[in-house]
Amino acid sequence: MNVKIVNLSRKGMSEVKDVVDMFSKDRGPLKFSIEKTQYDSDYYSFYSNADKIDRTTFFELSEKVRIEHDLNDEDFLVILSPRQLDYNHENSYKNWISFYVENNIIVKTGIYAEVSEGRDYLSISHQIIENLFQNLIGMELTDIHSEYTIHYDNKSCINDFSEIFNDVQGKMWSGKICRQCTAKAKERLDNPTYLQIKKILRRISNRLNDNYEIDFTPEELTVEVKLDYNAKGNGGRPSCSISIGGQTVDFGNIKRSSRIITYLFYLINANIEIGKRDFEGKGYKNTKENYERLHELLKGKLYERNFKSYLNSMTSYHSRISTLIENQTDIDDVGHMYRFHSKFIDQDVSAYSIHVEPENLILPKELLEYRVDRGQ
Repeated sequence: MNVKIVNLSRKGMSEVKDVVDMFSKDRGPLKFSIEKTQYDSDYYSFYSNADKIDRTTFFELSEKVRIEHDLNDEDFLVILSPRQLDYNHENSYKNWISFYVENNIIVKTGIYAEVSEGRDYLSISHQIIENLFQNLIGMELTDIHSEYTIHYDNKSCINDFSEIFNDVQGKMWSGKICRQCTAKAKERLDNPTYLQIKKILRRISNRLNDNYEIDFTPEELTVEVKLDYNAKGNGGRPSCSISIGGQTVDFGNIKRSSRIITYLFYLINANIEIGKRDFEGKGYKNTKENYERLHELLKGKLYERNFKSYLNSMTSYHSRISTLIENQTDIDDVGHMYRFHSKFIDQDVSAYSIHVEPENLILPKELLEYRVDRGQ
């Protein structure tokens, strides 16, 4: 079953990629992919003129998207939008954040920071899986007499109605399908699809709850950095690769992104908590200087405007790198282990670190000169 995702916001494409990358870690009948938004299309013009999206508007919008992207009738379509949603359910004051009409699903974006602690892609992922699950088992979203009914009392189950927005957090963090809903689901779903959905829900829950147990071989825990001085196309500079458990992590083109440099800098300074004030010269010595020198080695001069942009968005920048690490390692627990960890130092002041045991880290000796001076 193909699940095609179209993002109608002009923002958040990196989050959508995070969603699909995470879904793709769990093999099964559901195949997720992103459709490139056609901003000059009939459907986007129709969408732009809609103040809110109710069921009638959504059905018409979905039909236009399906025609433009040549989707099969059997394909699921997921539309992401920051617009107000209205399911037109007269007996509820629910603030709808997602719903479906036939095999078309719409999910509201840009509202989940509080319930997901800033990891919006996990909330979006949960809304997509929730609607897919309910759609596949033939659930009517507001029909309390349906055989496959939702729960109006909160059971921390995927099928909780969650009339109050913050109640979404309970079912999202639990990753649970209650016994009653499991029994009903297995009457309608084949086992591979059910297991795929369960694994995705568990993965979302684990990431939100930091619910991991590390017990792996030394090879699976090895982080290795390699420099290639014979690489071409980088102005004579060495190329850098970082592998975790033998898997090379794709940080993107270094000409367009400095993510690999930032991650490498914290690897070089593994287990040391470094934050904005260190880069501003109020903590460890030579922090900014060594970061700039490492940037010069691998990419070229670090301009002050780019450096300030990094300092002002450290939390979100590190979060993006952490998600990338988790999505590109086969073992989610290991990827989580080597994400950025943050620690509050003072009000609105955080320091960040990557936890790696010395025996698990392989670094070229020449990179040791970029360690911060811990003399103060």
